[in-house]
Amino acid sequence: MEDASLLASLSWFFAALFDGSLWSNKGFWSGVMRAGVSWTMLYGYIGLVIALLVATVVSSRIGENVRGFIDGISSKLGRWVCWFALLMVVQQILVVFMQAIFKTPIMSVAPFGVGLNATPQWFGEELRLYNAILIAMGSAFTFLEGGHVRVDLIYGGVSFRVKRMIDLFGSLFFMTPLMMTIYFFSWGLMWRSIASASVNPYRDTYKWRGWQLEASTNPSGFNEVYLYKILIFVFAVLMLAQALSMALRCIQELKEGEPEGGDPQAIQH
Repeated sequence: MEDASLLASLSWFFAALFDGSLWSNKGFWSGVMRAGVSWTMLYGYIGLVIALLVATVVSSRIGENVRGFIDGISSKLGRWVCWFALLMVVQQILVVFMQAIFKTPIMSVAPFGVGLNATPQWFGEELRLYNAILIAMGSAFTFLEGGHVRVDLIYGGVSFRVKRMIDLFGSLFFMTPLMMTIYFFSWGLMWRSIASASVNPYRDTYKWRGWQLEASTNPSGFNEVYLYKILIFVFAVLMLAQALSMALRCIQELKEGEPEGGDPQAIQH
């Protein structure tokens, strides 16, 4: 397994999902962690991006279909995670009331008939998870809707084609390398955080169906640390996909020219 190829490593990974005996195999986890950050993975992604860009130049329909798929996922996830903002507010109010006014040591919450008993400190620290979900799974939607912060010194005064070229260059040579860097670092962190005990370097862990999950040292607080590291990886993947969608859109708009109604981004903002 030490010299396994990318495809062999991935096949071992999917086999392990149905075969619990492989979870304790150190060679399996080493192969999985290497596969995701291998040169094969990097070159494969670069090749995919180049192929899609060329295909969009040849046929706008290909780029439009890929963009529609990526933007659809980002849009659905973004609209769904918006509810966590409301949940954060409601839960924070409950924590303040139960901890500061009623002085209760245990809070009981049973949404949909599923009971959860924990300390107010646990519920208070869990709010960080909601915030992490909002950022990790909502950033791609924010980028899609143009809601990110801009420092506009040149962009607003240039022509439509120059704007699209700036967006194309920025998505391919600034956003994509940054997200690839985050992806490469988060991949190892994520798998070490949820791997089996034989390769998990974290002392504070607990078991769940054969998985050895990283936990916090605080016994009364929110201790599911591994969830944050999974969300870092999810953030990188979603933003990589959205950068690709932006590049494909720029190629298509450069090919078709400015719409009759004017620049849609200028109208939107």
